[in-house]
Amino acid sequence: MATVRAAFSWIGWVGWLTVLIKPLNAGLSMAGDVDLLANYFGPIGKFLDTGWGTSTSIVAGAAIIGYAIYQRSQPEPIGVANQTTRRGEAFPINHPNTDSRYMTAYEALHYLADDSDWGNQTRKYISADGMRKNVLLEAPVEFQRAAQHGGIHAVGRLNGIGQHVPIPETFWMTATLGPFSRLNRDISDTTPTVPNRDGLPRYESVMIVREDVERTWPRSAPTALSSIPISITRTIRAIGVGRGRSRT
Repeated sequence: MATVRAAFSWIGWVGWLTVLIKPLNAGLSMAGDVDLLANYFGPIGKFLDTGWGTSTSIVAGAAIIGYAIYQRSQPEPIGVANQTTRRGEAFPINHPNTDSRYMTAYEALHYLADDSDWGNQTRKYISADGMRKNVLLEAPVEFQRAAQHGGIHAVGRLNGIGQHVPIPETFWMTATLGPFSRLNRDISDTTPTVPNRDGLPRYESVMIVREDVERTWPRSAPTALSSIPISITRTIRAIGVGRGRSRT
């Protein structure tokens, strides 16, 4: 179907007119009783009215149609706005899955939860009833908040079909990164955040601009304790808990 549409694009129509120029001329000549090629196209028209001219027009027209199909079959470069361009502009990329400027949904959510200052502050928060938040569960909500205001740019395959296209910021008003993206590196998709999900679009193979993520949620500054290996950190905490209990 895509091949047929390409064959009848404007370039394809030029090819068809070139291929069919002799039959078209014959039909118009019969209707108007005048040889259009000979009378209006000079020496070129007279050449096209010959056998060699007809063969040349068929070959040239077929080549033009083939070029139209080839051009349409090439993957169009996709672009997303980032900090290095003005808003609305784009930089072309070919394979976002291997482009270091992008991160998957899994990488983005775990960056928010594990490495960002937002994640660090959220982890420290204790509610009035003494409960702490699960930062990884809060990460998709935080991502949606920033993305729907245009702070995050991403690309994905609409409904899992075709090539990567830019995801509009308005999409994030009713969707966020999918729950399975938190747990599986190989899943990078979106999920609706509204009750009535019928007919809502979704994106698969989502890739998010790394620079946008790191700019929106700066990396948490390392602390002296965080630089200590985790086994030693646990030992220090255990000693502190033990001393606290011995005093009581």
